Amino acid sequence: MEQIIIQGLEVSTVIGVYDWERKQAQMLYVDLVLTADLAAACQSDSVSDTIDYAHIADFLSAIASNSSFQLLEALAQTFCDQLLDNFELKQADVTITKPNILPN
Repeated sequence: MEQIIIQGLEVSTVIGVYDWERKQAQMLYVDLVLTADLAAACQSDSVSDTIDYAHIADFLSAIASNSSFQLLEALAQTFCDQLLDNFELKQADVTITKPNILPN
């Protein structure tokens, strides 16, 4: 099994518990570690044999822009579930960073 690592993917979504957080979309940063069998891609050097990073980015951006979760945990779980359901992955690890949420 090989891994694809994507760091700092920017997605925009309405997220948060407090009313002031939910007034407009916020930028989040998503880091992914995707585990898959990429042996064919290693041999063929063809994007059709691998997980297309651009497709993953567009896929997660669409999920984020169409959601309105209160918790990062719920959004991260949705990302994992949808990635595993829609791509040939063995495992998906997701880390979400919500910058500038606290004053300090």
